[in-house]
Amino acid sequence: MPVLGVPMWRRVLLTARSRRWRPHRSVTTAIARARALAFGVLTIVGGVVVRWTPARSHPTAADYPKVFVVGCPRSGTTWVADILGRHPAVIRGQESQLYSTIRHSLGTYGAYNPIGWARLFYGVERGVRIGANAGMHFYVDAHTLLRVGWAVLGSAPRRDQVTPKLVRAVLDSYFVQQGGTAGRVLVEKTPTHVFYLDDILTGFPDAHVVEVVRDGRDVCVSMALRSERVSAFPTTNEGRIRLWVHAVEAGRVATNDARWHGRIVKVRYEDLKASPVEQIARMFAAVDLPASDDLVREIAEASDIARFATGPGEFRHRGEVGTWVDHLSAEDEAAFRSLAGATFTAAGYSFDSPGDSASHSP
Repeated sequence: MPVLGVPMWRRVLLTARSRRWRPHRSVTTAIARARALAFGVLTIVGGVVVRWTPARSHPTAADYPKVFVVGCPRSGTTWVADILGRHPAVIRGQESQLYSTIRHSLGTYGAYNPIGWARLFYGVERGVRIGANAGMHFYVDAHTLLRVGWAVLGSAPRRDQVTPKLVRAVLDSYFVQQGGTAGRVLVEKTPTHVFYLDDILTGFPDAHVVEVVRDGRDVCVSMALRSERVSAFPTTNEGRIRLWVHAVEAGRVATNDARWHGRIVKVRYEDLKASPVEQIARMFAAVDLPASDDLVREIAEASDIARFATGPGEFRHRGEVGTWVDHLSAEDEAAFRSLAGATFTAAGYSFDSPGDSASHSP
């Protein structure tokens, strides 16, 4: 059995394509960056003006329930978000990457540095331009972000308040735009928000988190196969294993924190696959989404992952349990046992029963 990984020739080709100089694209990029910087300057100036003068605020919403779906990438977070999104009370948002995006811009340069804001604006407009499948551009356009920025800076936040205030403002704006009203629930899915659980649960006292956990060996296989089409994941087996360990441990630490008791719901991919009706009913009850037995059965049938499987390398592969057996070499499996063994067993899995999840129920 071959060791999984993206072939070297393919990595070289993708790198060459991404770095090839194209004059027209260079001009377009320069214009986009200049525009983003202008928006950044306007945000700072507007924020100061709003602070000292009465001004119209950006769209806001009364407190409303939020559910954040998190977990290691390729663990089934999209499937779980799709299930939640089929509930009639839910407004589902796309993958926002809000926390990492804002931290890497304003957290790096500061809330009153236009370069930090310029990075946000550039990311929003670039996301639209290239059709990115994740990012802030699903929630705000540049002009909405400008108004949101004015409101956030106008409130004179401390440095540690900028990210939570901006995240809340972006989500509120999206909720209002989507027709959110009392009784509706916003569901947002960003796998890597598992590394920001303290920020999420502190910033949103009304929120629940659904953490999706999947056998790390299947996760590593899924990442490797998906890497044949996109470059979003570690290119080595060791890197993929460490990402899974890091994500699962982050979820475990938060779950064991007494402050978040009852607010983090763990959903095991294998349990959901084996008993979808039972697990969906449990998940809905845990996040306070009332659902009749008929509705649960209807959603379970409509969201059956087998309906959406598209093949190797695609966004949704086969969706089966235990596919690692056909893909991981003895060397890969030994590396997983060495690097992830403790986390694997702590998560309720057993090396003696591949794909078996009956021994543990979160």
